[in-house]
Amino acid sequence: MLNQVGIKLTPILTALGVGSLAVALALQDTLANFFAGINYTCKQTNCKE
Repeated sequence: MLNQVGIKLTPILTALGVGSLAVALALQDTLANFFAGINYTCKQTNCKE
């Protein structure tokens, strides 16, 4: 559909893939710390899963 208008889809998908990978790598430590904090809090308060 976009191809008929003259818009190439491959560069857009490539940019989205590279951008998503960069965001995932940047947030890796932050998310690990966040879920470790939740785990620690649950262990301290004996919350049930």
